[in-house]
Amino acid sequence: MSADLAAGLAEFLTRTLAAPTRVDGLEYLSAGARRRNVGFTAHVERVRARKLVATLVPAAVQIMSVEDEAAVRELARTHGVAVPAVVAVCADPAVVGEPFVISDHVAGETVPRKVLRLVAAAGNAETVAREWGEAMGRLHAIDPAAAARTVPSAGADPAAAVLAAAEADVRVLLGDRPVFALALRWLEHRLPGPPPRTALLHTDLRNGNIVTSISTDSAGGR
Repeated sequence: MSADLAAGLAEFLTRTLAAPTRVDGLEYLSAGARRRNVGFTAHVERVRARKLVATLVPAAVQIMSVEDEAAVRELARTHGVAVPAVVAVCADPAVVGEPFVISDHVAGETVPRKVLRLVAAAGNAETVAREWGEAMGRLHAIDPAAAARTVPSAGADPAAAVLAAAEADVRVLLGDRPVFALALRWLEHRLPGPPPRTALLHTDLRNGNIVTSISTDSAGGR
């Protein structure tokens, strides 16, 4: 674990919170495959120690700026979606090497097999499924116009856009594989039409990037 990360986070929080802050207990967390999630404890002068998480986002995997990501998360939280509160945002990669978002720490598991074991042990599958569904329902009910205009959009016809991108990739990488061309034609003939409305999406839901805790018998998005 790099001492520079702790020092960089401490210096940033000292400036942001306008109070001397010490950082210790850094721990890499399981959530996130292409970005780093690091748990730590912030000791802010005259304030009780606070467990936080820094999500470091490499430029190569940024879909949107960390400012926009934090703003959308806070928008979702104000609409009842179970996401941790954003504490601070840093877009300057010079601070710790990558832009990052600092959030409240949420105890629980995110690795899919561990989540399934927790659910099986607690016997709360119906509760977890219901809460996930409720969270996504609240997210999808938010008017996308409430988000920043710089948040990426799939456009008016997202299925057609995805198919076009897939066709371009196949031409470049798999042009000598007729089976892929056939698969693309199959998709083309069964392509869904444009959606009747747009919605904000949790793009990592399909990967199980959700925090589940046996202690609270509930699940929350991270």
